[in-house]
Amino acid sequence: MFLVSCLKITIFLVFLLGLVDYIYCDNSKTVEINKWSLISSSNINVEGRNGREISKRYFDDNEWYTVTTPSTLMGGLVENNVYENLYYGTNLQSVDSEQFDVPWWYRTTFNLSSLFSGIDVDDTVRITFKGINYRANIWLNGKQIADNITVVGTFRYFDFDITDFVNLSQDNVIAIEITRPIDNWSP
Repeated sequence: MFLVSCLKITIFLVFLLGLVDYIYCDNSKTVEINKWSLISSSNINVEGRNGREISKRYFDDNEWYTVTTPSTLMGGLVENNVYENLYYGTNLQSVDSEQFDVPWWYRTTFNLSSLFSGIDVDDTVRITFKGINYRANIWLNGKQIADNITVVGTFRYFDFDITDFVNLSQDNVIAIEITRPIDNWSP
């Protein structure tokens, strides 16, 4: 099938999140989105702890960390002064590893019509995740577009057609719940 135009959203996730590019295929225009919000699921109230709510426009993420990508989860925490001078002396030992036993959420808002002139309802919108580590539930505008059974593995690429989920003229919200691998192996 020939598409008159297409829009490709590329997201690079490195445990937990990295680079985000929007690529408009017809004119090769690329816009980098590198501002995300980040929070541990243990810091979200019980009512709002699901992707359906977190990926809606009205959800308040003002208390979340602001992270610049590309970045790892630890990089985001260092950027927000949760940990300082990690590689000095024994400072790395002060990191509580149990905080990573729960899922962490990334969230961002973007508006396609303000990023790309000429986008219309005939355009196909795809999202590509590069380097998710390790499992992810992905939500867009209150709808789950992928689950942690589909999105699993170390630094794999995942591509989804999100045309039916994206708003062309309003803000869109992506929420990504990332979990690390669980080692259930025992000798």
